[in-house]
Amino acid sequence: MAAKRSITTAGLGLCSGCRHARPHLPPSLVHSRQVSTPTPSIHSIYASPSPSPNASTPSSATATASNAPSTYTRPHTPTRTSPLSSAQSHPYHIHVYAHRHNTHITFTSPAFNPILSFSCGSIGLRKAQRSSFDAAFNLSTFFFRRLAAAQWRDGGKKMGSRAPLKTLRDIQTRSEGEGVEVILRGFGPGREAFQKALLGQDGALVRGLVWKVTDATRLKFGGVRSPAVRRLG
Repeated sequence: MAAKRSITTAGLGLCSGCRHARPHLPPSLVHSRQVSTPTPSIHSIYASPSPSPNASTPSSATATASNAPSTYTRPHTPTRTSPLSSAQSHPYHIHVYAHRHNTHITFTSPAFNPILSFSCGSIGLRKAQRSSFDAAFNLSTFFFRRLAAAQWRDGGKKMGSRAPLKTLRDIQTRSEGEGVEVILRGFGPGREAFQKALLGQDGALVRGLVWKVTDATRLKFGGVRSPAVRRLG
């Protein structure tokens, strides 16, 4: 043949320059070449990003932050206040502990520092003599006489000589900020004996300062088994 020509038969194309047969497919069935993407390395993942052209320098950022108004406020931290700091708003206390064998009377400052403390043994009573009504009444009158002549310093021994001496006449009434609170505990004969002495002539100086009476008797809910009731005769 004088000229070469391509022959297409049954979907096979024969190149005029070579004699290798290759399939002749339409363009819609020809797949595009797959381009593989390289797997990123660990260093490229965790590497710091490059700064953008619009990013400000650290010096400019610091200057901007310094010019901005500060809106941070320190949170409030609760603090414990000492009883001595608010002593003027708390009363003095007279604690009366009356059980069936004895009676204890204690006078404390607004900070609960003991100033005077007596029991029936302080007036010379011993053994069974301390459990009677008369013993508690005599103790109450003795306590009021000693309280009228007592001198103390607010804050106890820790204050030393820095605090001025005070007496019962220096105690202000409750309307002026202090006063006296009577705290009763127990149901022995000394409970009623102290009340009789307070309402009598010996307790007149203290009675005008009393503004509150509290019952601090401990109540039992469950707990250990109580001892058997004492039976006489």
